[in-house]
Amino acid sequence: MKNCKRRIILMLGFLLVGSMMMAQQVRKISGVVRDGAGLPLSGITIQLKGKNVTTTTDDRGAFSISAQESDVMVLTGVGFVSQEINVAGFKNSDITMTVSRNTLNEVVVTALGVTKQKKELGYSVTTVKGADLSKTNELNPINALQGRVAGVQIDQGAGGLFGNSKILIRGNSTLGTNNQPIFVIDGVIMDNDVFSGNGRDFGNDLKNLNMDDFENVSILKGSAAAALYGTRAINGVVLITTKKGSQRKGIGVSVNQSLTVFQPFKGPTFQNEFGGGTVGAFFTDNREPNYKPDENWTTKVFPIDPVTGKPYIDRQIYRELENWGPRMLGQEVQNYDGTMTKYSPQPNNFLDAFQNGFGSNTNVAMDAGTDRSTFRFSIITTIQKVFTLIITLTKTLSIFALHIRSMTGSISISVHLIQT
Repeated sequence: MKNCKRRIILMLGFLLVGSMMMAQQVRKISGVVRDGAGLPLSGITIQLKGKNVTTTTDDRGAFSISAQESDVMVLTGVGFVSQEINVAGFKNSDITMTVSRNTLNEVVVTALGVTKQKKELGYSVTTVKGADLSKTNELNPINALQGRVAGVQIDQGAGGLFGNSKILIRGNSTLGTNNQPIFVIDGVIMDNDVFSGNGRDFGNDLKNLNMDDFENVSILKGSAAAALYGTRAINGVVLITTKKGSQRKGIGVSVNQSLTVFQPFKGPTFQNEFGGGTVGAFFTDNREPNYKPDENWTTKVFPIDPVTGKPYIDRQIYRELENWGPRMLGQEVQNYDGTMTKYSPQPNNFLDAFQNGFGSNTNVAMDAGTDRSTFRFSIITTIQKVFTLIITLTKTLSIFALHIRSMTGSISISVHLIQT
């Protein structure tokens, strides 16, 4: 009887442990996100609740994410109600998003700081909170808008971390070379011009802005928005409103710290069947008189050393150089340094020339104010250690903003100090 009880207890224990292990197993979740009309939605963000695991839907509305049975997926998108879905029991299927009715009563900032209800505007406008942008840890604020606003296309330059990025709203609207919108920062107009010289990309002034100081960013679409800022705004307007100090007792202090790790994972596709030879030159028989029509060309790459009697990798000095090698089958050959090595493929060995990148943003802000004036001071230090072996970029940005109000009007002063 006792043995029977022990066996039952052991079986229950095994079942309990097995169920716990199954609950912690990670499985791949996939599906398609659609609107109420059944059309696929692109740019919808799917995040595991409480975790820093996110993905977005592609142009067909499809997504894929790895999650545990205990996880909860949070779906968010501009103009749609946030939705939470339990992974447990979820079958790979369609998900329908509901249009948010609250967007009809949103208040947005237009020209010269004037606020209006969104439904009163004669043009399309989308507003993104600054807190949502600062989470991306991007060096260039333009890149942070990627996938957050419908109809906005971001083209990240290839000039490095501090390189320029271009933005298009609803595609090209003119036949000219400049189809980018203007940027308005607290009423000051800026162009997204690129600074370059001698083939170098030095980026633009927008990279020197601190996203932690953004209250919100509004995208004014269409030529109707040009009525606010003139013909310069024919391609649209990116309106940035920065944070101001608030009336309080004492001085308020806020600290934000974010860390990012970049890992190279993909590159060009190489063949791993034949050796690379020595140079990328086109080869024909008649350029090398020592080749005979019926000769096996492999012997030109792996000749036999008369001293050791072993094949070796030919340096191919004083004659035509091949742009391919023999088939890599793990042959034992003598290397250039005299040691024996296997002639085997090394897939993705170019990734060895890179290291993991590291990014760090540290922002400290102080603000205070009375019923007549407010001030806000912030300083941010950005460190980006990029993929290459030796480059580390550091940017320090100090911003001081002073806002004074009186019975007759108000004045705002902002000072930016940049050290790169």
